[in-house]
Amino acid sequence: MSEIEIVDKIWSISSLVENSYLSNNIKKDKLIDCALGVDFKKFNNLDKNEKKGEEFNILFVGNINVEKGPHILLKAGLGLKSSNKINIIFNGGIATNFKDIFNGYVDKLAKNNISVIYGGGGSPLKSYARASIFVLPSVHESFGLVVLEAMAAGLPVVLSDNVGAKDCMKENVNGFTFKKGDHIQLTGIIQKLINDKEMVKKMSKESERIAKEYDWHFIIKSLIDKIKESNL
Repeated sequence: MSEIEIVDKIWSISSLVENSYLSNNIKKDKLIDCALGVDFKKFNNLDKNEKKGEEFNILFVGNINVEKGPHILLKAGLGLKSSNKINIIFNGGIATNFKDIFNGYVDKLAKNNISVIYGGGGSPLKSYARASIFVLPSVHESFGLVVLEAMAAGLPVVLSDNVGAKDCMKENVNGFTFKKGDHIQLTGIIQKLINDKEMVKKMSKESERIAKEYDWHFIIKSLIDKIKESNL
């Protein structure tokens, strides 16, 4: 007997996860819908002096492998233009089978005057502090805690439509979604943000406001309340 059959309820962390369960004949009333949370103060209380002048810094945080879609972001970068310096910052471990692909894009982007900065796989706090926007182009992501971290850090977020944490952001308010794998659409969204500093500022404030509602304090209370409501 599988775990799903023996448990009373299943915590579903996103609409993507819920749809996966439903498509596998798990009944809706067995699911408890509740997003994951974030330590808001940890990611909101950053030293923004990491930002340097007029640079536009695009941040990716996570394992650098095909499933997370970094190649989609790198390919999108080839179409970007700005009078100011553009950096694409990566924070996370690079999969062995992805290194050649990654390095190939680094060389191509350098010819387009775009720098790729690899911050290693350590704490992303300094990267969040330095970033202008956050991009998670995953081919598939059941949630993506880094999205809430980026929002708490006051970053507009750009997500593929197959990232579960898209449930937590608000389209055209604190970020945008694009069709997974569509690097051309991603280029257009990022270029729009590069061209509109005021939009970036407004979305930054909205990201902080929304992320505060997802502090673990509120998420845990919400989850407990939903468990109680289910009469277990």
